[in-house]
Amino acid sequence: MNRKKQPQWFFDDFYKVFNLFLNGTVNPELAPVLPMSQIAEAHRKLEFGELSGKQVLIPDPLFIK
Repeated sequence: MNRKKQPQWFFDDFYKVFNLFLNGTVNPELAPVLPMSQIAEAHRKLEFGELSGKQVLIPDPLFIK
């Protein structure tokens, strides 16, 4: 089944997974947040296996160290 055929199933599953994040059961590991201007560095780290977790890139004006 897919979400178009059974949208309620998709919603129910999404709700359950989202609540795992909210209550702390699931804690994804994130690499340090980098500004978009450092995208080459982020890609280099990914390519050489230097990342632990998911890399997050944000627009430069929002980046605060």
